[in-house]
Amino acid sequence: MNIKKLFSSFAAAILVFAACEETNPDLGDPSVTLSKTQLEFAKEGGSQEITLNSTRDWSVLNRPEWVSITPEKGAASAKDQTIVISVMDNADAPRSCVITFIGTTARADLAIVQDGDGVAPGGEISCAEFLEKKDTENEYTLRGKMGNISRGSSYYGFYVNDGTAEVCCPFPDNWDEFKDQAHTGSEVVVKGKYSYFDSKKQDQLSDGTIISINAPEGNVEALTVSQFLEKKDSYTLYKLTGSVTGTIKADYCSFTLKDDTGSVLVYSVNNASEYGSKLAEGGIISLTGAYQLYNDTPEVVDATVLSYEGPSTPKRTAEGLVVAVSSKSFVIKTSDSYDYAYGTHEVKLGDMVKVTGDASEHNGVAQVANFTVETLSSGNEVKHPEPTVLDKSSIDGYSTVFGYVQIEGALSISGNYYNIDLGSSTRTGSLVSPIGVDASASGKNVKVKGYYVGLSGGSKYFNVVMTDIEVGEDVGGGEVGTDADITPAADETLLTLTNEEILASSIGEGSSYETISISSESGTWTANVNTQKNTTFLQFRNKAQSFVSSPEFSSDIKRVVLKYNSGKMSSSSRTIYAVPFIADPTSLPTASYDNTLWTTNYGSWTFSSGKPLQVEAKFPEGVRNFTLISANGAVYIDEIYVFIKK
Repeated sequence: MNIKKLFSSFAAAILVFAACEETNPDLGDPSVTLSKTQLEFAKEGGSQEITLNSTRDWSVLNRPEWVSITPEKGAASAKDQTIVISVMDNADAPRSCVITFIGTTARADLAIVQDGDGVAPGGEISCAEFLEKKDTENEYTLRGKMGNISRGSSYYGFYVNDGTAEVCCPFPDNWDEFKDQAHTGSEVVVKGKYSYFDSKKQDQLSDGTIISINAPEGNVEALTVSQFLEKKDSYTLYKLTGSVTGTIKADYCSFTLKDDTGSVLVYSVNNASEYGSKLAEGGIISLTGAYQLYNDTPEVVDATVLSYEGPSTPKRTAEGLVVAVSSKSFVIKTSDSYDYAYGTHEVKLGDMVKVTGDASEHNGVAQVANFTVETLSSGNEVKHPEPTVLDKSSIDGYSTVFGYVQIEGALSISGNYYNIDLGSSTRTGSLVSPIGVDASASGKNVKVKGYYVGLSGGSKYFNVVMTDIEVGEDVGGGEVGTDADITPAADETLLTLTNEEILASSIGEGSSYETISISSESGTWTANVNTQKNTTFLQFRNKAQSFVSSPEFSSDIKRVVLKYNSGKMSSSSRTIYAVPFIADPTSLPTASYDNTLWTTNYGSWTFSSGKPLQVEAKFPEGVRNFTLISANGAVYIDEIYVFIKK
C-alpha cells in the first residue's frame, strides 16, 4: 500500500470535515473516545459492543468487508453511543485490521484481531494442506523429504513428502544452485504456488524456489534386492550389493544389479563418469540408491557407486581368415567355424590373423574383445558361401550366427545407424558400422550381403557385418502412386519454405524443443521444433506445444505439399494434420497419440514405407494460414510448398 497516498486521503477527509464543522461550545473541543481500543474474535466470528463518545458528528473509515459496524455514523452527543462490531467466520489464515472513527479533526482507532484456520500466504503448511487449498494465487512453504529426483536437461525437479502427502516440484527456478546437493532423503524446504498439470493429471508446486536442502543424518541401511523392492520407498537411500548383469550402458552407467534374492535395474548413477566405462558382466558392485517405479518397472535411481570390483575375464584366441570387415569389428573364418572380434582395428579383408583378447559376448554372440592382432599373411582370396535370402516373412525366424545372408529393403542412415526396412513387423536389418556406404544411399532401396552377428534392441535389429551392397532407386510407389506435383498450375502461385531457411533459423545450441521464428521469402513462420545443432531438417512431434504455423498469405491457399526427409521417414508410419491456425501455442492438444483431437482439419498427410516422399492436401476456400501438428510421432520435413490462388 502507498503510505503517502493513504495519508493524503486521510488528511483530505479531515479538511472536508473541518470545513463543515460548526462550533458547539456546549460540547467543548472536538474529541472522539472509545471504551476499548482492541477487540479479539474467535475464528467462528460473532458480535461485540463498545461505546463511543464524540463531540462532533462522526463516521467510520477503513472498514474491511469481513467486518460490519452498526451504526457506521452518528451525530455529536454528550452521551455515550453504543456501537455493535460484527465479524464474519474465518476459514483462512488469522487476520486483523484497524478501523478509524473520525469526527472532523478528532479520531480514535479500534484494532480488530480474529483467529483463523490455516497459514497466511508465504507461511509453512503441510503437503496435504497445500493440496487441499489449491491456491493458485499465493505462495506457501513446504518442508519434507526429497525423492523422485530428475536431473535431465528437458525435465528436472523432485517430489517433497512430509508424511501427509507428496507434491511434485518441477523446474525450481534456482535448480542450478542446489542440484548438486539434491539427494533422496534430504530435508528440502521449497516455496511456490499450486498448479495443476492437466496432461499428467497431477497436482504441482509451480514457480518454486528452493530455500534449503539438508542431508539426512545417520547410516544408510543395507538391504537385499527383494527387501528393497518390497519397501517401495522413494524417499530413503538404501545400500545394495550384488553383481553387474544385463545390458550395460556406459554413458549412463545403467545395468541390472543381481543378488541371491532378485534383480533390479539401476538407471540413474551420480558418479557415472567414474564407473560407467569400468562396468562389466559379473563385476561386484556396492551402491546407495532409492526406489522408483517407471512405466511399471522398478528402478534404482539417485544411485552413488561406493565400490566396484571387476570380474576376472577369461582369455580367448581365434585364428583364421578375415572374411568381413566393419569399422568396429571383423569376422574370422577359422579351420572349423567362424569367430568374431569387436573393437577398433586395422585388419583388412583377406588377412590371415591370430587374435588374442578377452572372451565376452555381445548381442548374444561370442566374441573376442580388448584384443591384440598378429597378421600372419595378407591378400588371401576370400570366398563366401551361397547367401540365404531373407525377406519380411523369413527374417523373424532366422537364428544362425555367422550365417551368410542377403536382405533387401529401404536404407535409412541416421548418425552411426544404418537400418534396412524389409517391411517386417518385428525386425529391421542393421549394418554394423559399415565401410564404404555413402550417405546418398539413404532413402534408396539396397540389396546387402553379409554375416549375421546377433540381435539388438530387444530383438528388433538384425545385425549384419556387410560384405557387398547394391544401391537401387529412391523408395517410392506404394498405395498413392507417384510423388505430388510441385509445378504450380495456371491459377496458382508457389511459395516455399526451404530447408536452407529452416536451418538458418532453427538450429542453435539447444538440446530440446524450442519455439522459434523461421524467416522465409514466403513470410515468417512460427514453430516449436527440435533445435539440436546436428539437426539437418525440420523436426516436430506429437508433444504438447510442438507445431509449425504458417504466415498469413496474401490470398487463399489452394493446396500444400510436404517433402519428407527421405533418410528419416523411410521406415515409420507418421500422420500430419493441417488444422486452423493456432495463434496461442498453449492451446494445442496435450495428449499424445489421440488423433480424435485433430479431426477438425483441412487435410492430412500419412507417410509409411513404400509411399512417396512428397504428398499433398487440398484446402477449402477462404483459408490463408494454417498450423501443422504431428499425430503419432516425430516427423522430419525438408521443405514445405504452399500454392496460393493467383
